[in-house]
Amino acid sequence: KFDDEIWMASCCQVNSMSRFAAEFCLYQPDCRLFCDKGMDCKYLKRGQLSQRGEAAVHLDTFCHVAHDVLCAAAAADMNARGTEVVNLPNLRHHPRVLLPYVSKCWVIPNYAKELHDLFATDLSSFPDALKGAQVVVLAHGFRVNSLRLLRTSWVLRQLTRSLPQRIVVLAFLWPSHRHHKSYAKARTDATEAAEYFATLLLLLGKLRCTVSVVAHSLGCRVALTALTALTALKPGASGASGAGTDVPQLEHVQVQYLALLGAAVPRDALEPRGEFPRDRLLARNVDIFYTH
Repeated sequence: KFDDEIWMASCCQVNSMSRFAAEFCLYQPDCRLFCDKGMDCKYLKRGQLSQRGEAAVHLDTFCHVAHDVLCAAAAADMNARGTEVVNLPNLRHHPRVLLPYVSKCWVIPNYAKELHDLFATDLSSFPDALKGAQVVVLAHGFRVNSLRLLRTSWVLRQLTRSLPQRIVVLAFLWPSHRHHKSYAKARTDATEAAEYFATLLLLLGKLRCTVSVVAHSLGCRVALTALTALTALKPGASGASGAGTDVPQLEHVQVQYLALLGAAVPRDALEPRGEFPRDRLLARNVDIFYTH
């Protein structure tokens, strides 16, 4: 089951929430909705008491499968089919690119190592569904797996259906770790994930997409780090290393709107002397949402 308006870009290793993948892949995810709690879902345990209200909606919307069964089915699919890399035919069915229930994907060059390769890449083979589209990019926070991210993407997709323009939801999956005690590691990995996020924004800019970013919690650090780094690459940017003069396509990269939800950054992070000064963010409009 796929949706033309739901896409995913993942730098996270399959079956791991703490390791980066060998390749940064863009693809359409399997949009079947599985509850990430599986058979331990609280609504299932409540039995007949769950057959109304919010619980009834949840049970009607999500499939509930034991975690080991879900993993075994995904592994069987990967072993049986593999994933075709559309823009790099020599990587077809390469063991580094195996995505469950995904028959084809596109590999995106790494920002830090292959920036110029990205701009030299012929993007004609990239999906037409993204070219010139209005795209909302989701950057998730701490301890979010692919099932939870897909659920959020699906909810946002439902909210945008009523809009007159076509909106594509593109979820960015990064290794945000599984355990509560791993926050420090996840925070460190957020900095590396920002390089992939910046690459994704560069790609969308070259595809002439109109981009908005919605980031939550630690995902805000990912987005802010990426947007600050991209500003430094702009030709003539203050403090730029000069790299920007070699990548003129940066003029097409512009985030129209950035929403920061419960940002895991200091209160003064966007101040002139903060970690992410507002005037150094490659974002036209910024809204910050939080609760006391």
